Amino acid sequence: MKSTIRTGVLAGVLTLAVAAPAFAGPTVTVRVEGQAATLLPETTVTLPDVKAAGNPCGGADATRTVAAALEEATKGNWDRQQFTSTILDESHTFANNDYWAEWVNEKYGGGVCADTVQTGDRVLFLVDVSGANFEPTVFPMTLAAPATVAPGTPFSVRATEYTNATGNPGEGTASDASGVSITGAAAAATTGADGRASVRLDARGPTTLRASRANGSRSVPVAVCVTDGADGFCATAKPGAPAPAAASPTFSGPLFGGDNTSSFAKITTLQEQKTYELGEAPRELKGTVDDDLVGVDEVRLRISRKDGGRCFKYIGSSDREEFVRTRKCSIKSSRTFKVGEDRTWEYLLPKDLEQGRYVLDVIVKDRAGNQTKTYQRGRNRVVFYVK
Repeated sequence: MKSTIRTGVLAGVLTLAVAAPAFAGPTVTVRVEGQAATLLPETTVTLPDVKAAGNPCGGADATRTVAAALEEATKGNWDRQQFTSTILDESHTFANNDYWAEWVNEKYGGGVCADTVQTGDRVLFLVDVSGANFEPTVFPMTLAAPATVAPGTPFSVRATEYTNATGNPGEGTASDASGVSITGAAAAATTGADGRASVRLDARGPTTLRASRANGSRSVPVAVCVTDGADGFCATAKPGAPAPAAASPTFSGPLFGGDNTSSFAKITTLQEQKTYELGEAPRELKGTVDDDLVGVDEVRLRISRKDGGRCFKYIGSSDREEFVRTRKCSIKSSRTFKVGEDRTWEYLLPKDLEQGRYVLDVIVKDRAGNQTKTYQRGRNRVVFYVK
């Protein structure tokens, strides 16, 4: 009788183990720009924690590779090769120096199996034509525009291009994109040397703008809504009419696109996952904020520390600057404090950091009211250690 009970329990445990879903991996976006058209608009996918059958990568990080993201986004419609030649039925085999170039967060990729992703990353595949020294010649582009504009009134948009002159993976330098066509406006527009163009929209309601070059480089479409503020469009109400329910925001990308999302910050004085000796960790925290058409309203920090089983949060008020004990070991429980209103920011800690594991977040709010909601390790979030 005992044997029967044990067997039944064991079978139940095994059944639960088999039926249990895999833990979710990072959530990223994937976009594929073909030679003549967009093959895959920016698509959000969450990677499984189990390696897909079509994933060509090996090693412990196979489930977090760009290949894993491409597999999920295209539902397996690619050649599943480490040197990728075909995506969504479009092939580029280097017959004319053409190939599928891979970029991650506007940085030139090192290969679909070599590059790993984390939550918030942006993966882009575009058709490139290799230069004489095997450097890329077609580059990612972003477009910034106001989220809401008045009908018939010209406004400014700005295109930014991310170039790489060497072909070295991990490099991508932002520069103003001149000579770029802006489509979707009432009349054709081309950006000047500063990457800006003046455009006009006449028809009321939601629309999209896009920046592009003839070589196949295209931005994510940017959502813009046209209203005079009292015409019933864009969640506005006509005089005497009840206010409509607020519309859900339309996102054109987690970082760039229209001013529906806040810019990202970059921490420059601390290295992700680095261990510092006591007295060596930088007291001066510095960083930058990505360019934003509407401008930065404020930059805030939050810091947590964990030493063994003890947890601390940092207080950065004008009359108190110190770590205090807390019961919650989470960066989200730490208070934010303001450190600036510009694209460059800095903050001097009152004393050297003590031993422990630290998490530093940078939160940016722009003048359109958008605030950071996504954190990327090594960028606007850094985890480091002091021993």
